[in-house]
Amino acid sequence: MPVRIKTAYLYARAASGKRPAGYLEDVLSRGTVDGDEIVFEDAAYTALAEKYRTARVPAGDLGVAATKTPRPGLGKMALTLAKASARFAASGFRQVRGETLTARKAVCGACPDWDPTGYAGLGRCRKCGCSGVKLSWASERCPLGKWEVEASLSPG
Repeated sequence: MPVRIKTAYLYARAASGKRPAGYLEDVLSRGTVDGDEIVFEDAAYTALAEKYRTARVPAGDLGVAATKTPRPGLGKMALTLAKASARFAASGFRQVRGETLTARKAVCGACPDWDPTGYAGLGRCRKCGCSGVKLSWASERCPLGKWEVEASLSPG
């Protein structure tokens, strides 16, 4: 079954400085462009994932691999979800504005703790375990401090 990835995500990863020179060209050469997505056959995607998943390369220091943040356990994720859901309900189920959601998605997509293959391709944060649902909740903030609760809650 083919794997589809948004081209915007790939460009954000390449621009983040956490991928080696030639990353974008390599990835694009192994897939087929389909609208705003790149489609990969399973074998090509697996090879790319193995090659780049742990390759966090600081600017000017090629070839240095860092360890991944382990994913939280099921119990911790359940507790995190329960607390986040309670805050979301207390906020009146307020959603963030469109520009806030876009900004949050870009930040998470470029974060080394974001796993785009988690939750069947929807993505997952290795720090808190969220699948990206929290990105749209005005009551939530990134556990790494990369984005905060939306100051001015918009109607949901």
